[in-house]
Amino acid sequence: MASTKCPSCRSDKDVAGVVVRGVFDGVLYWECMSCAKVWHRFRPPDDRYAAAHEHIEHRRETLRIAAEREWNRERERITGDRRDPRTSYADYY
Repeated sequence: MASTKCPSCRSDKDVAGVVVRGVFDGVLYWECMSCAKVWHRFRPPDDRYAAAHEHIEHRRETLRIAAEREWNRERERITGDRRDPRTSYADYY
């Protein structure tokens, strides 16, 4: 049984096991809510290694998009500017 203590910040209170139905019967990977570290127990010859990495990368992308949306909402609230900061000003003229 793998440890539920975060290997990065050593927290054992803010660790959540993520179960993905149809991939593995049990916890596929763990996520620390304190430092956002994600880890799993599988090694490269195991087919579940690729499945765990795929789910972890999807989760990271989802969190990145959510954080970017939150940042844009906060920027709009403070500045009143609704333009997308990823586009150049020339796109608006």
